[in-house]
Amino acid sequence: MRLAASSPFAEHVPPGLIDLFASRANDLDVELNVRYTHEFGALLGSRSVDVAIGPKPARLPNDVVHKPFLNYQIVVVAGPSHPLAKVHARPARLRDQTWFLGPSAAGDDRVSLALSFAVADDMAHGRLVRIAGPGINIGRFRPSLHVMLWS
Repeated sequence: MRLAASSPFAEHVPPGLIDLFASRANDLDVELNVRYTHEFGALLGSRSVDVAIGPKPARLPNDVVHKPFLNYQIVVVAGPSHPLAKVHARPARLRDQTWFLGPSAAGDDRVSLALSFAVADDMAHGRLVRIAGPGINIGRFRPSLHVMLWS
């Protein structure tokens, strides 16, 4: 199976999803390609990929079927001993931080944006805390991921 995925999806989800796909059949190989979502329609139309996963592009061919299957939330997190972990962070303080991106980027000395489901276990066990404060509205950004298939 040839799978195209948007960058945020590919960074956080594929290992478990690819294992799930691969476990369904002994002879199934899964190939992941990170692509821009505006390329999904052409990739599916040319049959360069079998499945595309990511935010729904603005334009898709009529014969491409798409279904939402995952909503995700972006959160601001840091380690529990970070100075912003115990206060309502003001935008000026957030602006002065060194920001890191990616599922393993947050820590005691840095602030990170993360997908909430990717850091849920770390937050539940106190290894990370969600940073709160006025002007931190990233959590309201809840795009859905769509699976797109050539019909």
